[in-house]
Amino acid sequence: MEIKNIFKIYFVYVIYNQEVTETMFAIMLS
Repeated sequence: MEIKNIFKIYFVYVIYNQEVTETMFAIMLS
């Protein structure tokens, strides 16, 4: 596996996780 691919996957994972986390907080606080 190339390092570029790892970074790409990691970046997408972090962005996705951030959205999920924000959604969870919004649901808990509402």
